[in-house]
Amino acid sequence: MGVIKQSITLQLDKKYFPLPLQVEWLDGKRWKLLAPFEYHNDGKIYRAETDFITDFGSKPWWSWSVIGSPTDEGGPAYIIHDWLCKYATWARKITDLIFLKAMRDCGMVYIKRMIQYWVVRVWSFF
Repeated sequence: MGVIKQSITLQLDKKYFPLPLQVEWLDGKRWKLLAPFEYHNDGKIYRAETDFITDFGSKPWWSWSVIGSPTDEGGPAYIIHDWLCKYATWARKITDLIFLKAMRDCGMVYIKRMIQYWVVRVWSFF
């Protein structure tokens, strides 16, 4: 029996995410972008390219009830953050600040995005 592939297409707030998010589920944890995905903010464009592999948010399952699952409303921000962590040429702190803004622009509530921001800031030192 073959593996069933699942793909999802979402259109988000076009002001910040003008391209639809198109992903394919690979293996229960990882997803692949089927098309480019962009985040626009402060006059800049952050673009993750087709075929990029992401886990959305790297969170232990036991934390999901507090800070959300990897594919919650912050999913688009997690993809952009993963891309920037891998390919950006600037300081990690800048990438994490972009992540914080992207979570806000995804509609994530303040306390939840601040917890996740500080988790990635602390994690960046390891």
